[in-house]
Amino acid sequence: MKPRFPCFKVLALGVVYGDQTVARGELIALLTAVRAMQKYDPTRHAIFVTDAKYVCNVVHLICTGLWRFLLHKLPNGDLIHDLALVWDSNRFKLQKVKSHRSFDSAVNFEDLWVIAGNFCADAAATSAFKTLPQDIRCLSNNIAEHVVREKAWLSRVFEYLAAFNKHRCEALSKLPQKEGCPTTVLQTAKCPPQATGGRFPSSLMGEDAVVFMRDFHPTFYEPLHFAEFDASVFNMCLQGANVAKAVTVWLQALKWPPDIDVPDASDWGISWFELAVSFYFYTGYRFPVKVGGAGNKSRYVDYGSDEALILPGHQRAAILQGICLRNA
Repeated sequence: MKPRFPCFKVLALGVVYGDQTVARGELIALLTAVRAMQKYDPTRHAIFVTDAKYVCNVVHLICTGLWRFLLHKLPNGDLIHDLALVWDSNRFKLQKVKSHRSFDSAVNFEDLWVIAGNFCADAAATSAFKTLPQDIRCLSNNIAEHVVREKAWLSRVFEYLAAFNKHRCEALSKLPQKEGCPTTVLQTAKCPPQATGGRFPSSLMGEDAVVFMRDFHPTFYEPLHFAEFDASVFNMCLQGANVAKAVTVWLQALKWPPDIDVPDASDWGISWFELAVSFYFYTGYRFPVKVGGAGNKSRYVDYGSDEALILPGHQRAAILQGICLRNA
């Protein structure tokens, strides 16, 4: 017998409009809940619970304001735009939960409430799916089964190709090697390098490295020393005097170790891309995008302008921001 939860009420039920995707359905569910919250209790704080990582990523983009710059690249842009208009970061929070948990895995009453709510949401989604005509449901199931079969067959093809290539390399390696020809001897993985001591622990990877860099705030670093110069030199920057001033202010704010000229095997160094990110966070400036001309005849537009947004993605790529900073 299926459990019943009379205290849970279904706010809305139906087929997703637009493309029929799971991500779109999860996003519409949150948008519907937020709109209901704004309508019936517009001042209260609320926590929205979801098991969809995609929804969490979308809300993160909304809270940081990055969605405005990425909207033209994101699927479900209409829903993301509508959600951004009603989402209030000061009153709303999003809680990510694990899906399809059993009721006996709950550690307390609140955890059981979350599991039950997720169960009811899944049941409501299943009920909405059952409202579709039988022929469409059968077609949907057949497509899903076909995708699974194709994945299994494709995996077998890849396994065969990998085994065939391994056998081919082994056979070729037995032939006499000619000078200048690439070797066919199978390569073996190298041992990881020994950890180096120093300012940066070289053994850190992934999230551990991110945490280390986030908390890296040395107190003995010092800014570089600049010679005096006339402000008129800013006019030499083809991308604008204001950009040149921003670069100068940012450079004067950076701090470096006093022994920067001494080689350090453990020093990770820093890329132009990382410096460009630092420049943006400190100044709020992004380098303009070139849309025509050459040399002193070059024409630039603001990075966030409509004219720039319609350009191909490679003309607004983050790596170009690093190149612009290097040139500056």
